[in-house]
Amino acid sequence: MARCLPATPLGPRVSLALPRGASLAYRESLDSSSKQPLVLLHGLGMTANLNWGATYAELSRLFRVVAPDLPGHGRGVRPWPNFSLEE
Repeated sequence: MARCLPATPLGPRVSLALPRGASLAYRESLDSSSKQPLVLLHGLGMTANLNWGATYAELSRLFRVVAPDLPGHGRGVRPWPNFSLEE
């Protein structure tokens, strides 16, 4: 039988302003300023929520979780004109 976890303890997706008018979307666990940070990087063709959504609740109990949408994925950085996977 699957274990039920509480609702995702992450805040809303927010954007961080970057140089050249770009921005980076990310989510961060709520009420976790005293915990060690844990950055979750998603895979190619995914978003943070798709890749890590099922583990946010469990990991947020132990860590300050930060989950960005990487460049070119989800709501990640888009305005850079010469973006490629290699970059």
